[in-house]
Amino acid sequence: MESVERRKAYNPISRNTARKMESAAEVLRDLPKDFNYVFDVVHFIICIQGDREDMGDSFIPTTRKHPLASWMSSMLACFAGGILVSPLCGEPVLSAFDDGIKVLIATLLWFFINYTPQDLTYQVTKMFPVRFLLYLVKGLYYPKKVVAGMKHAQHVLPGNMVALVIIACCKVNIYHYCMLQGKHISLLHAAR
Repeated sequence: MESVERRKAYNPISRNTARKMESAAEVLRDLPKDFNYVFDVVHFIICIQGDREDMGDSFIPTTRKHPLASWMSSMLACFAGGILVSPLCGEPVLSAFDDGIKVLIATLLWFFINYTPQDLTYQVTKMFPVRFLLYLVKGLYYPKKVVAGMKHAQHVLPGNMVALVIIACCKVNIYHYCMLQGKHISLLHAAR
């Protein structure tokens, strides 16, 4: 009896604080659902920046000479999770591009980041405070993608726990894996 009273007396989290924390958790859980296009824009910006940075010094001549190839590379980076998960679930590969609004948003961002005069958009998105905010928002987006991958796998492949894990991981982090594989292949090609 006395130990219960002692625990209550030394409990660092009061009921009011616990309620506030639960309320904040609910808000954070619903953010990606309520503002999905904002989170998609952040994801697209980071993917297009990564695609551009991977090209290095050859970016300007390559994108000016082959804009369609640059666009395709950026779209593959932006929709890499859906492109890989679709065939794993027995769906068409191009079903990742079903949402025309997201493809349009990604295309507009690709154009602005790669082709604005004096690289203004790219320079603004590369500034530390902007980049910090982008990665903060992207970090809030990862749990939503994990849950979405698990729900998708459960719907398509019910009862398969291995598929739940693999598809959730592919949905979240496949872009980085693809970029690492691309760098590995290019290094092997350059060594020959």
